[in-house]
Amino acid sequence: MEIISNIALISINETLVVQLLSFLIFMFILNRIMIRPLRGSAQDRDHYIEQLSTDITAAQKEMQAIATQIESRETDARQMAHTIQKDTIDQGSQEAQEILVAAKQDVVALRQQTKAEIDTMVANFRKDLEKEAERIAVDFMEKALNRRLSQ
Repeated sequence: MEIISNIALISINETLVVQLLSFLIFMFILNRIMIRPLRGSAQDRDHYIEQLSTDITAAQKEMQAIATQIESRETDARQMAHTIQKDTIDQGSQEAQEILVAAKQDVVALRQQTKAEIDTMVANFRKDLEKEAERIAVDFMEKALNRRLSQ
């Protein structure tokens, strides 16, 4: 048995060429079967994420526009409500003033009517009182004079 000592780490011979060709074929097949589809999937995913980002940005802008529009409408509604409230208060004050004036006129009319009734009653009582005073005076004089007075 003969021991061949080979000091070189790599020997260049036909096996190296075969291994190199095998490696290149393996890389070509690996590239076709795995790397290209993975790269395509990664690009599709990147494109999808970019599209989602664009959609999110557009949705945020639309949401901001809608929020601004809602705030504007809310401000308009508050101003209109304030105007309606002021108009209602003014109208209520005016109606209250009209009712107060009407009530004062009714009170004045009722006072005049009552005064007229009282004046009529007082005049009637005075007539009755005059007649009664005259009759009492006649009775008193008849008793004082002790005789009948003719009228």
